[in-house]
Amino acid sequence: MIDDMYAIAKANQLCNLYGIDTISTGVVVAFAIEAYEKGLITKAQAGGLEIKWGNPEAVIKLIEKIGGREDIGDLLEEGVWRAAGRIGGGAEDFALHVKGREVPMHEPRGKRSLGLMCAVAERGASHLEWEHDDNWDPDTSLRPELGLTAEYVPERGLLEYGISKVRIAKIAGDLWSILDCLPTCVFDVFPGGGLEYSTLLGIANAATGWKMTMREFMQVGERAIDLIRSFNAREGLTRKDDQLPKRLMEPLPDGAFAGKPFAQEMLDSMLDNYYELRGWDKTTGIPTQAKLEAIGLRSVADELAKLGKLP
Repeated sequence: MIDDMYAIAKANQLCNLYGIDTISTGVVVAFAIEAYEKGLITKAQAGGLEIKWGNPEAVIKLIEKIGGREDIGDLLEEGVWRAAGRIGGGAEDFALHVKGREVPMHEPRGKRSLGLMCAVAERGASHLEWEHDDNWDPDTSLRPELGLTAEYVPERGLLEYGISKVRIAKIAGDLWSILDCLPTCVFDVFPGGGLEYSTLLGIANAATGWKMTMREFMQVGERAIDLIRSFNAREGLTRKDDQLPKRLMEPLPDGAFAGKPFAQEMLDSMLDNYYELRGWDKTTGIPTQAKLEAIGLRSVADELAKLGKLP
């Protein structure tokens, strides 16, 4: 609730100076304001600051405290997940994170595919895991070479959460995973950008001397996702960690999607379909041995099996 662009620019500059992420810092600051509002953080704990909405001076000072780990900044520097655990008193209900990572400024209650990908993101909530629902237009997004055939056209409406939305999420995840492997800026490539994946494949083949087909190209992204998922499984992450913050599943009080929550049963349905499309076990969310072997990751399957982590 700060409308002073100079203050926003200063806050951004401080984050860069301290080497802290602007997205996480923004979420942490909002968390601290709400905690202060609810009496879970006192003025004394905040080093005399009145941490309130619309107070640019307090926000800038708070960022300086976070960067220097000074009094309340030492608590907030660890992020909302750890801070909420230490503060208690219901702070967990408004600690907006997935797998310990603060959520970006997008609204999953109005974009269900985006919400799913936020929940399953292997590194926690990130704005670099998916395309937004409204970028997939049934009239312009058909790309048979990517698996985007008429059968896979997304259901119209941002609030849909059926199988075609999940198919799009899976394909989009594979596509963005390819971009991470190259790496290429996600905003330059279809559907958000103008560069077609067939062109990108040609560039990759020209640079490497390989002769990958589009199917093999897509499997690069899929294999990377399965590998990262298996790493997380080895470290103890399962389906229980593919969740959204409680706040983001409550209905919005106003706006275009007022009164329309992203209910847990909706997310559960999307997770079931997503795991099935990826060849992951529905109970644990871990890739099966058959899937890992099929994608060329037999050694990964063997390691998970030795550790008793393979479903």
